[in-house]
Amino acid sequence: MTPRGSKPSHTPPTVSGTVRDLGYGGDGAVETEHGIVLVPGALPGEAVRIALTGRRRGVQRGRLVSVVASAPDRVAPTCRLQARCGGCPLMIWSDAAQQEQKRAWVAAAVTAGVAEGKTPPGIGIAAGSDSLGYRRRARLHFHVTGVRRSMGYQEPRSNRVLDVAGCPVLSEPLAQALGVVRARLLPELAANGEVELGLGAAGKVVLHLMCEEPQPASVYACLRALVAEDRLAGASLRLTGGPTEERIGDPRAYFPAVMEGEVPLWGATGGFGQANDSVNRELVAWVVEAAAPQALNVLELYAGHGNFTVPLARTAASLTAIEHHREAAEACRANLAAAGIRTAKVVAAEVRPLPKRLGRGRVDVVVLDPPRTGAREVIPDIVGLRPGTIVYVSCDPPTLRRDLATLLQSGYAVDRAQGFDMFPHTAHVETAVRLRPA
Repeated sequence: MTPRGSKPSHTPPTVSGTVRDLGYGGDGAVETEHGIVLVPGALPGEAVRIALTGRRRGVQRGRLVSVVASAPDRVAPTCRLQARCGGCPLMIWSDAAQQEQKRAWVAAAVTAGVAEGKTPPGIGIAAGSDSLGYRRRARLHFHVTGVRRSMGYQEPRSNRVLDVAGCPVLSEPLAQALGVVRARLLPELAANGEVELGLGAAGKVVLHLMCEEPQPASVYACLRALVAEDRLAGASLRLTGGPTEERIGDPRAYFPAVMEGEVPLWGATGGFGQANDSVNRELVAWVVEAAAPQALNVLELYAGHGNFTVPLARTAASLTAIEHHREAAEACRANLAAAGIRTAKVVAAEVRPLPKRLGRGRVDVVVLDPPRTGAREVIPDIVGLRPGTIVYVSCDPPTLRRDLATLLQSGYAVDRAQGFDMFPHTAHVETAVRLRPA
């Protein structure tokens, strides 16, 4: 009996189970007497004890209490904050095991685009030479409450910011910049927001500050000082949801040449760019080879600053690139001009509706690299163009699987696919597939 006036205990029940496999988010799917429970930190094949923490979005979830029998590929994480930080949930698994899991995720997604009776293509995983120190960009959160100041990554399934003094997956320039930013900028910041670090020209770091509330004058003074001292190549600041209100120095991202004989690329201030240079080079080479754009008319959707655009346009008869972010579209135009390419045009607009923007020209090849939500809305327009080749680059296996099933129903089938471990120690995997008329 609970004593009068005291609160009843809500200690979650503890149960035993076996980890069947890993979900797309990196949580172990644990088979228990209560059914499947998703548990962070549990690896396939392990026997575990877990605490049930309730249902979220219809899925039973739990917390790992202990590992009774470990998976053979479980390793000690390089980072001491791994268990509390949401950044690298798979750092407890060997690199080889992570890559095999990602290969399986890619293969499962790709089968949705394989015609009945056909053999799925062999799937490989391209990985960099080092799973540490690879990130050329990183987004961190900062939180200021009274005298307490934190800067780091959000804890798993939480808005709490875990204070992070160092991060082993950051490239050396970013790691050094993080120390400087924590020491110099963090004491001046107000309220909450995000800090994005990336690489600019000559290996120097650029910083983008996204704030929920206006910042004091001391923040602007600090950023100007860091640029003047050559600690940063440039910095920008904007309020959440608003335009960039301050640029200091040159805050554009700078990307090394992705293929031999190509030019380096400038990115948009605060725009998207791949975080792993070595794996990105392999991805671009694969896409260009699969697209085979030589003397053909190419349409590229979600082009960004031109990661694929420039090498595709080099041999294409013509190329039209569509990108909704105006500054990224301007960067793409500038990169094409720097490469001496005059057979490509960049349209700064949403990708739909396509036909009005493309005129009457024939499209032989479509290359698309949509956001995590996929390309469901634009697939009917792509199919309507009847290209001979579609190359789809995805960062999310579930939405890729959905879109490939639609393309298969529309008369296209996957004949080639490859996975790319762009983000080691995370549950993210890039996939590139080629589809042709079935």
